[in-house]
Amino acid sequence: MPTTPQQTVRRGVVTPEGREALTEAVFAADLVRDHREQATRYAHQRARAVMRANQHGASYRQIAEALSVSIGMVQQWMRAAVRLEDGNP
Repeated sequence: MPTTPQQTVRRGVVTPEGREALTEAVFAADLVRDHREQATRYAHQRARAVMRANQHGASYRQIAEALSVSIGMVQQWMRAAVRLEDGNP
């Protein structure tokens, strides 16, 4: 039974185990890509929401307390929001 990717291919023919491993690898890569895209969208939404809260009178401290994060994290999110507004994700 093949145990490494190199052992799953013989003379250009992929063994059933190799085919299964390749399918799993493609599926995993798709999951990672989708997760990254979702995480990026979420980060952008969060940054913009923090910016809106600040524009409507919430202080960095109030935002940090509401979200249970540090003031530094809120500042980082604000900088990200400004970059997004400037078109620099």
